Amino acid sequence: MSCRNLKNRTAKLFESYRFDVFQKYVINQIHGISNYLDYVFFYIVPIQNLYIYIVYDLLYKRNEYDPFLKRIITGDEKWIIYNNVERKRSWSKRGEPPSTTPKAGLHPKKVMLCIWWNWKGIVYYELLPNNETIDSDKYCSQLDKLKVEITKKCPELINRKGVVFHHDNARPHTSLQTRQKLLALGWDVLPHPPYSPDIAPSDYHLFRSLQNSINGLNFASLELLKNYLDSFFAEKPQDFYERGILKLPKRWKSIVQNNGAYVTE
Repeated sequence: MSCRNLKNRTAKLFESYRFDVFQKYVINQIHGISNYLDYVFFYIVPIQNLYIYIVYDLLYKRNEYDPFLKRIITGDEKWIIYNNVERKRSWSKRGEPPSTTPKAGLHPKKVMLCIWWNWKGIVYYELLPNNETIDSDKYCSQLDKLKVEITKKCPELINRKGVVFHHDNARPHTSLQTRQKLLALGWDVLPHPPYSPDIAPSDYHLFRSLQNSINGLNFASLELLKNYLDSFFAEKPQDFYERGILKLPKRWKSIVQNNGAYVTE
């Protein structure tokens, strides 16, 4: 298949918003390109960036044709350590004992934050205590809880517009069980190429701000940690969350302009 035919076919898949079909199609057709030099000349990107390049080009164009940013529910997970006190180099005068900060253990006490949000604010979050992690069963049960919260907080998405769902490609997010659950929920799932934290709003916006706020803090209990998170999320104005979501088109465009390369800051 020629590069031009591949481009025309992917454009048709874009128009139908069948991103699941699009992804499988591109992967199957990459190896069918007959003339590699023609391919390089036509796309001006290396093969490993082809999928990334096309995905974000299509998302950017889709949003121009049919704006959907305010329909997005995005989610992710983050480990939060109880003791975030940083060890810093200190200087002491001659004859005075040096000040010391206890060194963090090799396996610090931590809790996993699972959170979903949109341009208005937090939709739902929960903490998994005792170093518990996510598997497909747990994630699907969380999606059921998320649907309940979306119905209460974003009824317009349930009644008319429809949810555009975004998460990364972690294994529990892409398992057959999860894909079947998302299909049953009827949500429009955005594609997310592997290893793309620069294009995940939680990573480049929400978690960055959260980590900056907890640096230097020590939480004595799960209750105190949860109280802190409740205050942190509630005190953020709506425009904070809105900025995080509305940055997406600019980042998509940057990746396209960089020929599929990741955004660096």
